[in-house]
Amino acid sequence: MADILDKIGRYFAEQEAQMRAQCAEIAQAQAQAQPARRTRPLKPEAPRAPATETLLARRRMSLPLPTSNQQEETDDQRVRIAARGPAASAGRGSGGNSLRRRLWDALQAEATGDRDDERSEVQSTTSSASTATRCNRKPRKRRAAAARRPSSAEQRVDESADKARRAAEGLARAQERARRIQMQRLEAERQQESEREENLARLQEELRKIDAIRQRGRPFALRLARPRSAPPTPTAPRASLDEPSEAAGPEPKPKEEATPEPESFLSAIERQVHSRMLLELRVNERARQRAEAQDRVRTKLQAQLKTQLERNAVKQQRVERLVETKDALQRELAALQQDAAAIRLERLELEDKTRRDELQRQRDAERAIQQRLRQEETQRLQDEERQRSETAAGARAKAKQRVLSRGSLRRRVLYGGGGGQQRTAWRDLPPELAELEEFAGDRPFEWAVPPLSSAEIHRILVDHALSSCSDSE
Repeated sequence: MADILDKIGRYFAEQEAQMRAQCAEIAQAQAQAQPARRTRPLKPEAPRAPATETLLARRRMSLPLPTSNQQEETDDQRVRIAARGPAASAGRGSGGNSLRRRLWDALQAEATGDRDDERSEVQSTTSSASTATRCNRKPRKRRAAAARRPSSAEQRVDESADKARRAAEGLARAQERARRIQMQRLEAERQQESEREENLARLQEELRKIDAIRQRGRPFALRLARPRSAPPTPTAPRASLDEPSEAAGPEPKPKEEATPEPESFLSAIERQVHSRMLLELRVNERARQRAEAQDRVRTKLQAQLKTQLERNAVKQQRVERLVETKDALQRELAALQQDAAAIRLERLELEDKTRRDELQRQRDAERAIQQRLRQEETQRLQDEERQRSETAAGARAKAKQRVLSRGSLRRRVLYGGGGGQQRTAWRDLPPELAELEEFAGDRPFEWAVPPLSSAEIHRILVDHALSSCSDSE
């Protein structure tokens, strides 16, 4: 769609350039022609080519597109020309003024209507093209479930047909708009030509009045040139001065009429008036041209200023939105940073608390293990002591019996009897028991617990921890 609109714009730009060139040629030819010429040949309407040929021709064009500023400048110029027409002829005849004012009012209304039509056409291009495509499209036949969706080739064909139709419609609208612009321009040129001719007619009328004044003042030229001491000349009636009768014969000319002073005075007045009028016309023309140029420049600058202000407004709104977004993001970032700091502090506190709890639990576990080990060691020592005491008690009892039996044996040996058998019996005891029996009554019995090293304590703690973990599982 964009390339079709681009081509339509290029075609319109080419048509406008051609019309401008032709208008310039016509204006140059008219300036070289006579001032009294009023009829001008119109530009023959270009034959309308088919849509396909025009589309192919427009594809080969490479002219730049007319910008919106140029179109607005052209429309404003037409409006200024239409508004200047009645104002330029305000001081002329009442009949011609009213007719000319009605003509220019109609032309201005037509120009305004054309601009409104162009804007409405530009605004409704896409919508009308889409609705026309939907309305003019033939109803499709229902296909099978597998072939309901159209293929890409059919879509491309439909799109190309729609583009061609929209291009033809756009081309027709562009040609119609170019034709309207051409007619308005020709009408404006005719009006300018009529104004120029009216100015020329007014100048001729002024010259004619000056000539009549000179003819009426010719008899009084001698009185103006003669000194005050000269005798007055007889005056004739006004009718005889304006239209001298044939019967009276030629009027005798005074001798002083041959002097060039009165003629030079009137000629100087005429030249001054003529030069003044020409100067006024030139000044007015230059002022009008300067005003038109200033209006064009002012309109262009106003359009550029308006566009720049719109862009600045859009950019300002975008900057304000970005600033608001930045402030919101900064506030959110500050809140997130505060939350992160609070979370980090809580995490550190929790980690410290967890570490302290872990250390406390470990200390409690070590203390409990040490207490349990002490209890177990104490119990073991008590059991060993009890067992040793029991063993020692049994050994003392046996030793006492053996001592008693040995004493009796000694007494029997001393006092007679078989002592060889008893001597061999007490020798069958182990040497430590024999020594214990030998020296049992002489020394006291003492139990000694060996001290525990750090490695043994660590091994005992590890075994206790492993046993507690296995019990908990």
